[in-house]
Amino acid sequence: MRTMRIWTRSWPALILLAMIALGAPAPAAGADPPPEADAAVAGENDTQSKGKFSLTEAAPELFYSAMRYDKFFGDANTVDGGLFERSQLLGDPGGVRQAMVDNGLYLNVGVTQFLQRNYSGGDDENMRYNGSTDLWMWYDTGKADLWPGGVLFVHGEGRWRSGINDDVGSFQSANHDQQFPDTDSDNNNWALSEWYYIQALPWNLTAAGGKMNFASYGDTNPLANRERSQFLYSGLVVNPIPGEYFPYTTLIGWLNWKPNKTHSFTAVTGINSDDAKATAEWGTFDTLTTKDLSFVFDYVLSYDLAGRPGHFLVDIAYSKKERASFDISRERLFAQRIGAVPIDEKSTNYTVIGNFAQYLWVKEGSADAYNRRMEANPDEGLTRHNQPPAGIGIFSRFGWHPEDRNVIDAFYSFGLRGNGVSFPGRNDDEWGIGWAGSHISGDLRDNIDRLRDWEHAFEGYYNYMLTPAMRLSVNTQAIRPADEELDTAYTLGLRLQCDF
Repeated sequence: MRTMRIWTRSWPALILLAMIALGAPAPAAGADPPPEADAAVAGENDTQSKGKFSLTEAAPELFYSAMRYDKFFGDANTVDGGLFERSQLLGDPGGVRQAMVDNGLYLNVGVTQFLQRNYSGGDDENMRYNGSTDLWMWYDTGKADLWPGGVLFVHGEGRWRSGINDDVGSFQSANHDQQFPDTDSDNNNWALSEWYYIQALPWNLTAAGGKMNFASYGDTNPLANRERSQFLYSGLVVNPIPGEYFPYTTLIGWLNWKPNKTHSFTAVTGINSDDAKATAEWGTFDTLTTKDLSFVFDYVLSYDLAGRPGHFLVDIAYSKKERASFDISRERLFAQRIGAVPIDEKSTNYTVIGNFAQYLWVKEGSADAYNRRMEANPDEGLTRHNQPPAGIGIFSRFGWHPEDRNVIDAFYSFGLRGNGVSFPGRNDDEWGIGWAGSHISGDLRDNIDRLRDWEHAFEGYYNYMLTPAMRLSVNTQAIRPADEELDTAYTLGLRLQCDF
């Protein structure tokens, strides 16, 4: 009921924003051109709007990161037309949707459905049908001709029915998409998960603040980061360690400095409090102290190696949050999963994490898409504007934690992923194989018996484009849970992603 009240109070505001966007005057040609500093944020952008500086057009990758998805209506890849041509199932009825985009309002809806079975091992063997719905609103103040360089992001999400996570019994979820939103209901969960504001500033600075999922920006990886279209196992979607510093979702503020396309520096602070409830709901935030804050410094290196894009990220995090003792029951430990990690009554926590991605081979004619310069090539089917090129690459994540205060004290993952290079004529299909390993703290194993030292997971998937708006993935996993009482779980499943 509490979540429903939030939705009830929020929808009038969303409708008001839509009315403002539709009623806002169209940007006038040459009006209020972006300052030189803001143009630097845009880079070499060829799609800048005619009015005030548009952050969406200058840096669409911000929207991709916020959605954790590689498309939205109104981006450079959007196509209208018949059912087997258009990018979204609803298309642009009557031109209304494009009119909203022209005035700064981007509305997108995605529905993801799963049919998965745990065939053997784990805690139980079941066939499960379940799914999730995401509603994204992105309001660009520059395109609305209000002020340059601002965007407001709102994310509502829900999931229905239980998935196979409890059947597998692993610390990290077999289906990351079904882990959130985590509300008080067991099966049907709805929440207004995120709402925050981003503002481009002079000197190549960008600031953001509000309630957000830090992993959308702080653990990005171009080859393994999208649970709706890539891997499903949590350890192959995100690094689990940052979750001990910023719960999903919480109040966060960050300031980014990107002096050029190669280097990016970000300072982040946010709330790491039990009152925040580590869920998609609001939480109380009424008993906060400085001990409830976490701090992160983030550095990203983006480079090009002989026409093959590469990416390296490192985060250093620190928190003064006090946690419970390791002296807890097995039942409580496994009920918590990774969401609320106990520590041995330490008053600080710290970590170093990182990830990298490197293309090994790039399909001829697609590398320029990475640099935002490629025009659509109908003969090759390459329309990957503002996205990594078609090709094959490797990726990895790693992290380290003190073992005397964390369940996972080391984490590693690596894999191989290809997009647009599977079979002749299948230029939009994707595939991936990967492994993730979570090392369980020796101090924890000394207090709680029958725990393995590692939780391992192997996963492979193939994502087949049915239409530009519908994708079907087949997925298989082998997960050996940390609980010694559980055998290796073997899963097989289908995922249908629909973009409305």
